[in-house]
Amino acid sequence: MQPNKPINKKTVPNTIKHLAAFFISAILLCISHSAYPQSITITGKVIDDATVEPVPFANVFFKGTTTGTVTDIDGTFTLTVPVLPADSLGVSSVGYKRIFKKVSQTPLQNIVFRVEREEIVIDEFTIVAGENPADILMRKVIDQKNRHDINANNFYQYETYNKIEVDLTDIDEKITDRKALKPFAFIFENVDSISEEKPFLPVFLTETLSDYYYSRTPKATKEIIKASKVSGVENESVTQFLGNMYQQVSIYDNWMNVMGKNFPSPINDQALFYYKYSLVDSAYIDHKWSYHLTFKPRRELATAFTGDMWVCDTAFVVRRLNLHLDGKKVNINFIDKLNLYQEFKEVQPAKWALVRDKMVIDFAATKKGAGIIGRKSTYYKNFVFDNSQTQKILENKEDIVVADDVFNKPPDFWLNARHDSLTSNEKAVYAMIDTIKNMPIARTYINIVTTIVSGYKIWGPVEIGPYFSLISSNQVENMRFSFGGRTSNDFSTKVMFSGYLAYGIKDQRFKYNADALVVLNRKPWQTLYVGYRNDLNIQSNSVEEFGQDNLMAGFYPAPFRKN
Repeated sequence: MQPNKPINKKTVPNTIKHLAAFFISAILLCISHSAYPQSITITGKVIDDATVEPVPFANVFFKGTTTGTVTDIDGTFTLTVPVLPADSLGVSSVGYKRIFKKVSQTPLQNIVFRVEREEIVIDEFTIVAGENPADILMRKVIDQKNRHDINANNFYQYETYNKIEVDLTDIDEKITDRKALKPFAFIFENVDSISEEKPFLPVFLTETLSDYYYSRTPKATKEIIKASKVSGVENESVTQFLGNMYQQVSIYDNWMNVMGKNFPSPINDQALFYYKYSLVDSAYIDHKWSYHLTFKPRRELATAFTGDMWVCDTAFVVRRLNLHLDGKKVNINFIDKLNLYQEFKEVQPAKWALVRDKMVIDFAATKKGAGIIGRKSTYYKNFVFDNSQTQKILENKEDIVVADDVFNKPPDFWLNARHDSLTSNEKAVYAMIDTIKNMPIARTYINIVTTIVSGYKIWGPVEIGPYFSLISSNQVENMRFSFGGRTSNDFSTKVMFSGYLAYGIKDQRFKYNADALVVLNRKPWQTLYVGYRNDLNIQSNSVEEFGQDNLMAGFYPAPFRKN
């Protein structure tokens, strides 16, 4: 037995160093494993690029592989893989263009796909004996449509929230270099780039909250507008486009009037004559088994929609609907593209109603100017059917009633009243306009435009004008000079006084007018008017022409009479 060797004190520090290095390496290895996990999770959403509505049951997959998943009813998806099988993630769905986006090694990522519609192309298939199952299903939908139409009820009422946004597209980057627009350069910082291909600038937003009442026999409707809010850049073009967007389109009508032109409804009584249907999928929607159908015009270049719909089994009622029109193919003036999305729900047992309606219109842009996109979203809720109170309200013959404080609702009111929250773009419109209103140069521009359009210059409780009547000409007076005015809303909203004094160079006589208007009642509208005039009345050939003391009247000879 050998004696124990003495410990070499020089080797102790080296041993400690080796142990320390071992533990440090183990810690670094753990950190490295935590930094590079064994799986990668990708979440996201697939939405329609035009309507910004979710695209349910779309295929999400890695490029060149069979690895993927399907979006849920809200268009969302979650995909977890141990390693990335490809560097791109794609989306495909019937009626939409297939797109891909790059993915990275980041363990958690979120991707939003905005898919664009395209012509529906059905892959090669084999025809067997029997009728197209999509046609069989559509016959049942058409047979049941009158039972599900909300207008089949004797009485009903609901609350509706309407929101319209107008955006400018194809904005010239050099526009901010213009000297007159320098003070407003900050506006163009609000250009939205969520869609890299179609940046746009939101410039107008209006919101309206109303109660709507309906009676089938006798047929009567009434809308009580409870609140309204308007903000943005208004001009004649915007107003014209907005007027076209306020229309309501009903799928239950055989012919759907869109922008002044009639199109056959996809559930028209003779829909199979106008459309070719295909059954492409089925799934549960709100716990109801539903079928997904696509459709397109049966004849090329026909004036009809392209789109898809979800139909509930057993009830055979339309659950969701997407319609698309190409303005160039169907020849709608000033329209490039139009998309319509509608969603229906069973709001009460066996009673179906439209609960969401969205229309997006791409107005045709000029070659050199910016384009315009109009987006209208309408929501419906608080449905009441066959209530005697509805009938009582309809006894008042006024079709539209406007609340006295319709434009004076506080911000807190809108937070609770909106059926849907504002998007970041819509909030940007309000913020932008509020900023503009507080700019001195903007107020100057607004005052100038207001004076030009109305013809009056507002000075507190008094409005001086109209300016186009200051100097005019006619055969009797030759040159005519006039000065007049009226009280403004700052003076009173119930009483208005107005008048003018005029003098003719040729007849050397003074003319004058004075009148007063008193609002007695607004529901129904009742007024009391009194006035006196001593003046010449130059007759025009049309009531749509200018009046006697217009600046342009001097260029047109006309008969006259004395009052």
